[in-house]
Amino acid sequence: MEKKKVIALVGTSIFEKYLKEKENGNDVYNNLKDKTFVEFKEWEEDAREFQNSIKEWAKERTDASAEIKSLLKIKEELKQDKLPVYLLATDTILSPLAAEIIKEWFKDKEDFEIYFEKEYGKGIIKGLQVRNSKEFEEEGLMNLFERIEEIAEGNPKNIIFNITGGYKAVVPF
Repeated sequence: MEKKKVIALVGTSIFEKYLKEKENGNDVYNNLKDKTFVEFKEWEEDAREFQNSIKEWAKERTDASAEIKSLLKIKEELKQDKLPVYLLATDTILSPLAAEIIKEWFKDKEDFEIYFEKEYGKGIIKGLQVRNSKEFEEEGLMNLFERIEEIAEGNPKNIIFNITGGYKAVVPF
């Protein structure tokens, strides 16, 4: 049997869960939630501080995010050595930050190979956002499909598409 690969869209559940328990971070979250990835540099200091707080909070929690919880479940059901997981972030500031936290969470888990590069065309899907429906349809979805095809390497039967995180707007497509 050929090795399965998981493609996981990354959403903001890790931030939302954190904010339900903690008082600090609401202002930063609210400032960042509608920003696109191209705006990252101007918000980087606030974003990194917020991200570090969440990394520490999430460290030992298997339910820290929808992505972590579902990836652990997929791995358990597949019973496959080394599960390759490709995290795909939306064209926002928060989704790549969440992907970095998730990648870090799995760093010492030997049964997982987590792939995420914080750049357009790799881990971040340019145009995949919900502010602008025309950009979403014409650029975001096309870029998402291209990246999925690259990861599948011509063999879509070996892909598991984990949509527990990320934009639910992608589900119908």
